Amino acid sequence: MGMLRRHKLLAWQLMLGLLVVVLLVELGHAAVSLPWSTTYNCPEQDTTTPLTCDGMGGWGNSLSSLSCVGQYAGTRRGQITSDANYPGGLGGRGLRIWDLDGSNLSSNYTNLFFTQNYPEVYVRFYLRYSLGYTWAGTGPVYDKLLYFHGGSSPVPEIDSAEAISIQQFGTPQGSRTWAQIMNGPTGDGLWHWYEFHLKAGITDGVAQAWVDGVLVYNYVNVNTGGGPGWNFLEIGENQATPANNNCAYMDMDDIVIRTTGPIGPVPVDRTSPSPPTGLQVN
Repeated sequence: MGMLRRHKLLAWQLMLGLLVVVLLVELGHAAVSLPWSTTYNCPEQDTTTPLTCDGMGGWGNSLSSLSCVGQYAGTRRGQITSDANYPGGLGGRGLRIWDLDGSNLSSNYTNLFFTQNYPEVYVRFYLRYSLGYTWAGTGPVYDKLLYFHGGSSPVPEIDSAEAISIQQFGTPQGSRTWAQIMNGPTGDGLWHWYEFHLKAGITDGVAQAWVDGVLVYNYVNVNTGGGPGWNFLEIGENQATPANNNCAYMDMDDIVIRTTGPIGPVPVDRTSPSPPTGLQVN
């Protein structure tokens, strides 16, 4: 009976996932197939206009604008801008998300819809917090970097223990904290690369995370929710509790999503320069 119920549950999850995909298509959302990547090589834009960039499905449902004072005074919105470009990456621009003090007071993030359910995904991206970015404690209560939707809803984040984790699975925190990543209690203003790996399963699920190439979260043969996998991803979600005496920002760039991995960092161009020409020996 237990096995029959489990099969029925998986069947319902599969039907629900397919229904979500159909509804997204009917509602006119852009959707992408994997592998997918972006360097945000698209026009400068913010949430005053519909999002048009590499098949993304629109701006996420957060604050449309923030009224900032102090260092970043003015009206701030979620934006794709050259100011958020990772200079060691592959060009283009980057995504900038603005955060106010408190809980879940951030500018709009971006949505990415998949054309189907994927039961295994790797996501690599580069992330920078503004220099001096401060939390009410010694780190975030949570900072949800990604938010998956489908058969289950795992959330790769820096969690209440101030460590890298993947919320939902009841597994312990990772081995790298906010302060260790930043080399101190506040944002270092530097780019770090993160990679997360999820595999759907009841007894054979996988949840892994790397920071700057170091495996800091590694759980295999765990319950990641089973079902058909994931068909919708929010990139840069919400957080608690920044304490910057107003606004600060978070930048994301050079995102790659695949069904196989690990992906690793942006490739370094090791091509030897061409020999000089036109030289004369005197």
